[in-house]
Amino acid sequence: MKKMSPETEAATVFDLAEARDRYQSMLERFRNSHDESVLMSFNDLGMAMNRAGVPPELAVETHAIAIQTLQTRIEGWPWQDNTLLLPLMEVIMAYGVTFRHQLSAQQRASEAQFVQVLEQASDMIFITGTDGVVTYANPAYRRAMGLGEGVATDSRPMFIDFPDCAAPADLWSALADAQSFKGIMAALDGQQRRQSWSVSAFPLFRNSDAPDHYVFVAADISEQLAIRKRLRRSERLATLGEIASGVSHEFNNILLIISGFAELVKEDSGSMITADFADEILKAVEKGQNLNQQILSFSQERDIDAKPTRLGTLLGRVRPLVQSALGSGITLTLDCPGDPIVTLNEDHLCQMLTNLCINARHAIEERAGPEAGTVHCWFETDGAMLVLNVRDNGTGMDAGTQRDIFEPFFTTKRTGEGSGLGLSIILRIVDQYHGHIDVSSELGNGTHFRLSLPVVYGG
Repeated sequence: MKKMSPETEAATVFDLAEARDRYQSMLERFRNSHDESVLMSFNDLGMAMNRAGVPPELAVETHAIAIQTLQTRIEGWPWQDNTLLLPLMEVIMAYGVTFRHQLSAQQRASEAQFVQVLEQASDMIFITGTDGVVTYANPAYRRAMGLGEGVATDSRPMFIDFPDCAAPADLWSALADAQSFKGIMAALDGQQRRQSWSVSAFPLFRNSDAPDHYVFVAADISEQLAIRKRLRRSERLATLGEIASGVSHEFNNILLIISGFAELVKEDSGSMITADFADEILKAVEKGQNLNQQILSFSQERDIDAKPTRLGTLLGRVRPLVQSALGSGITLTLDCPGDPIVTLNEDHLCQMLTNLCINARHAIEERAGPEAGTVHCWFETDGAMLVLNVRDNGTGMDAGTQRDIFEPFFTTKRTGEGSGLGLSIILRIVDQYHGHIDVSSELGNGTHFRLSLPVVYGG
């Protein structure tokens, strides 16, 4: 069986023969009366034919057949009567109106789908004017920036300068030159916290050669960059660990030989001056052994050995060591509200508190002014998270120093006063517990460390 074409099938469903009979009848009525109200019937018939999918050429053919039929049946048919074209014009206009309605409906459906895509996209999509003011923002952008349902007309994306990110001036300059932009930007969210975004932006042209809007598509990659940074740090520490494990034993043997001979010199010298020199050698050897032990900690990834213990009990054991690290001239407050049960290794707690307090002591000693030195340590709990806070009133740090403080061997102390490993060791311990560290500091206003560890016991 031969398959019908879509046009033939549509005409069959519509019953084109019946429509032609109807068309012929209406045309004869119009020819006899010239009643313009009859023209509306042609308009309705044209719309029905268009909705049924009858091609416009068949509609024209219907008019031609009707005229031809009437001309053969009616004597003296006036071919020169141009008014007999009005019914055909009504049909054609009906096709145009119906087409516009269909096109408008398709456009509305397409716009609705487009808006739905924008509203449900996980990436942040927003549009600004050439002045940078946001005119549209999807929910992902509003959530990220802490905005409500509406977007303030005076709001603008808070792109900021930050190392390893493109400068905001480069972004706006490219868009102003009608160029697209792609790169990593830093922004501020609703709580003024920095976010790293992968941003694609391009100018939008409407009725002129110059852009009048800019379109942005951005994805928050802060966590990805943090993971990448931790990975690079782990790779550096792993390399350091390999070096340390290769030389530490030989280095320790050398120190043992030096200390052994220094002890012999001290015992056999009989001279107070020589004995004092030997003591200085032994002190230097002890520093070398401590430094060697710190370096070894990078190469030894030990399992966490911690049983559920009252935090207050742990603090009672480590407090004397922490106070000793600060010295007698600095006031230490150590608060533990609630005394939760934690799975935190005592040595780890001692090492973290001691290293932080040693750094605080150096910062306080470098501070000018009569104000007494204070270090305030306190704990907070949030579900399974234990947050250790250490705040001092020392000199504080600038942004550049804060970026480097966790790098191995980075130190602001004078040569011979520190190894620069204290905070690196703390970071290694925090990473072992799958926690994180936050630091806030300002020159002249002290430093605040927050160590978040998921160690609160839930059993």
